[in-house]
Amino acid sequence: MLNLGNVDKLKKDIALTLEQYPKLELVEYEGKFPCLKGRIDIVNEGEVLEKFDVIIQYTEDFPYVYPKAYEVSGRFPIGDSGLHINYDGTLCLNVEQDESIQARNGISTLDFIKKVLIPNLAWRICRLEELTSDLQEHRHGVQGIIDSYAEKLRTSDVRKILILIGHAAINDLPDRNDICLCGSEKKYKLCHYTAIESIKLIKRDVLIKHFRDIKETLDE
Repeated sequence: MLNLGNVDKLKKDIALTLEQYPKLELVEYEGKFPCLKGRIDIVNEGEVLEKFDVIIQYTEDFPYVYPKAYEVSGRFPIGDSGLHINYDGTLCLNVEQDESIQARNGISTLDFIKKVLIPNLAWRICRLEELTSDLQEHRHGVQGIIDSYAEKLRTSDVRKILILIGHAAINDLPDRNDICLCGSEKKYKLCHYTAIESIKLIKRDVLIKHFRDIKETLDE
């Protein structure tokens, strides 16, 4: 449901964005959240390297989740898993747990464009041109979720990942000098303490959802 207070805050956020990205414009719909529509240029030392026609659609959960983003010029085929384009045309921008951490305290439109959207668009151009990019790629769906946790928790053992995120989700964790949950026989503070503290930044409902999704893959 549309919250007018949220819309007022969003308009102020968008106004700051339009100062830096004047080729975007605010589009408003009665009873719905506004969106940004227009062109974003990737510029290096004053030279325009790429031009993208985009729509940035906000939801009531913004700024604590990313807005939905579309590249609407047709450069990226809809449903192309290799380019991480969803079947509804939205760009897959990050794995959910990393989005949860990045937007935990709110993300501004400017930060979203500069730190999330533009790097993702640049990566897709690299893929189309079969070049390399610094932007790391994860698999889609649950496998991508597992990949991200595997990096954060420094283990590829899916059962260990499940144990660790399950305990993190309910905050059932050992004391620092107790044995780690992973079964390594090391003290928790010398093993997964730091990694667990990092994933505790992920929203609890996201951790629980991922626990269930990963468990389903093990039960199949």
